[in-house]
Amino acid sequence: AKSDFEKRWGSSLPSHAGLSAVEMIEQAETGKLKGMLIVGENPTSSFPRPFSG
Repeated sequence: AKSDFEKRWGSSLPSHAGLSAVEMIEQAETGKLKGMLIVGENPTSSFPRPFSG
């Protein structure tokens, strides 16, 4: 599947896993992650720690 996507997108994909959902939130808080599209989930009620705002 990976090689099929690489061919269709004309780009190579990383061989390692990306950030977890919690890690993405942490990176967003520090400004390292600039945007995120969340579909079918409510992170304010499903993540292990509360958000400050």
